[in-house]
Amino acid sequence: MRTREQVPKDVRAFLRQRAKQMRRAMTPAERLLWSHLRNDQLDGLRFRRQQPVGPYVADFMCPKIKLIVEVDGDVHATAEQLEKDRVRTEYLVGHGLYVMRFNNREVLSDVEECVEEVRRWVSERASGGPKDRGPCASPSPRPSPRSTGKRES
Repeated sequence: MRTREQVPKDVRAFLRQRAKQMRRAMTPAERLLWSHLRNDQLDGLRFRRQQPVGPYVADFMCPKIKLIVEVDGDVHATAEQLEKDRVRTEYLVGHGLYVMRFNNREVLSDVEECVEEVRRWVSERASGGPKDRGPCASPSPRPSPRSTGKRES
């Protein structure tokens, strides 16, 4: 993050506890994706799971490249939740982070393609691709809850 935002101590403690609970209760899609991201499997990058970031808890985060990967369930398809996700993504991007979103169906039906999409983005960033779009451009702007599980062209 560009500047360390002052989150009240009690909120930080709550978020740490909530992240710990979320690590114990990961969805099947999150567990599957985590099995491909953990232990530096993706190009030697270290991802953290259920990582507090400001007032939020990100599903997966790689601090080295400032990338957050979110796995959204069906609840994210409601208009209210889509707006919350938009605000959350805007906050994260506004703090210099990149956000990729997949929905549960995408991960469960083709986790290898989801991992490959992350790998492609990492490769582009290493070669200067996404940096050229600006420091806070999101690599995956599509709203994933409406996805059919098939990759978009």
